[in-house]
Amino acid sequence: MGKSVRYVFWTLVTMGVEAGITWFLASTFAMPFEELVFFVSIVGATVVWFFTSQGSFSSMVADTGVQATTGHRMEQEKSKVFRNPVLFGALLFVLVSGILTLTAYRNYIF
Repeated sequence: MGKSVRYVFWTLVTMGVEAGITWFLASTFAMPFEELVFFVSIVGATVVWFFTSQGSFSSMVADTGVQATTGHRMEQEKSKVFRNPVLFGALLFVLVSGILTLTAYRNYIF
């Protein structure tokens, strides 16, 4: 399987998993899918971004804890976000869910 095929596959799997989580929550709480989809996509993208980034706020907090405990100053890491198909799928799902939400509520917004 080629690299681009795997990238597309994992992007679609990510979007499918987020859609499945949204469907499960919507059916569990008896809410319409379009009311939850945007918020679930934001949470999903945030979680994926958190686990695919390096040198962010959580790293600074950990470095501060080490410095407070040992007195040794840690070197600051530059903030990096590793681009991967899961992050791309999560961001694409945010975009699609935002369009779906705006379409569903266009009479109330515009």
